[in-house]
Amino acid sequence: MIVVCIKVGDKYDPVYVNRLASMVVRYSTDCPRFICLTDDERGLKCEWAPIETDLSGWWAKLVLFKPHSILDQRFIYIDLDTVIVDSIDFLYRYRGPFCILHDFWGPSYNSSVISMVPGFAPWVWRDFYPAITKSMHGDQDWITKQVHAADLWQNVAPRCIGSYKADCLQNSPDPYSLICFHGEPKPHQITEGWVPKAWR
Repeated sequence: MIVVCIKVGDKYDPVYVNRLASMVVRYSTDCPRFICLTDDERGLKCEWAPIETDLSGWWAKLVLFKPHSILDQRFIYIDLDTVIVDSIDFLYRYRGPFCILHDFWGPSYNSSVISMVPGFAPWVWRDFYPAITKSMHGDQDWITKQVHAADLWQNVAPRCIGSYKADCLQNSPDPYSLICFHGEPKPHQITEGWVPKAWR
């Protein structure tokens, strides 16, 4: 199994990549291959590959739908601002073509955690053009528009992936195994409670 993250620009430093890689290995029964797609490999302590796009920020995630020599088998994508606290083996058990989160706040998808077979919905990448970044908020709006049918993690693995804010997890991550920190605060900004102990 391949687990992938993306680091472009300077919003996240290498610490985010290295800690995510550590958590993925720590909470997987079988050790997966962890790869960072990036435009700057400095400071990374894991396998990396050129991202092969100049899209910035969250828009760079659309490269997951592009034919890529590294992503030649099923892979799981996880956002850098994610904290893992318990087994993520449930991610590896999914065998369908495409699984994504339903957004924690609205009607669209949330692209923090994805499982995908190579070659799924190639038009997401093929039909994208730069002006779309001016008319849509982010990658997940475009993915929602282009992919009309998807499995959702909330249905496939109920109460396994949570939102730090939407699920009010400030005091405890229970019962979730994987917690998304979309928006603010980010894990490094939290200095008390369970987050600093888990994000390592």
